[in-house]
Amino acid sequence: MAAMRNPLDRLWRWRRVLSGALFLIGCSAFAAHDTGRPLLQRFSAKEYRSHYQVWCGQQAPDGSLWFGSAGGAVHFDGREWGDVRVPTSFVRQMVVGADGALLVAGEDEFGFIRREADGRAVYHSLMKHVDAALKPIGLARRVVAHGDAVFYAADRAVFRWQGGRLTAWTFPPERRN
Repeated sequence: MAAMRNPLDRLWRWRRVLSGALFLIGCSAFAAHDTGRPLLQRFSAKEYRSHYQVWCGQQAPDGSLWFGSAGGAVHFDGREWGDVRVPTSFVRQMVVGADGALLVAGEDEFGFIRREADGRAVYHSLMKHVDAALKPIGLARRVVAHGDAVFYAADRAVFRWQGGRLTAWTFPPERRN
């Protein structure tokens, strides 16, 4: 004689299947809610300890994020904020050079930030190489890295830093800002 099956066993099996299906549908609906949303986190000026205006940003070869702000550049390594002072009102331009240095510029100032052997990020000004007749240079409006050269376009001239040497091309006074 065949063993009799309990009709409730069948009901419980269907109930488990239905519960699992509803759980999966709920999970996919939850995941779909975030589909297309950027993964970001907002930080306040108080958290990154600088001015609320951020003029530019770059990702360094080590993955850290750098932002130009008042009086320097702030950086975030995914856990902590740090800063590097630059003698200008605001760092307004920033680009990563071929050698991994962060090339920065602002009002009457340009140079680069490089990590030292001990891991500290240090700013190196190139203003000591600018002829006195070209100072103040005005606002550095653009920084471009091209091969092993770096170009800084300012109000009074375009400067090229290459091989440890600075070259300048000036603008006629009527063409300056």
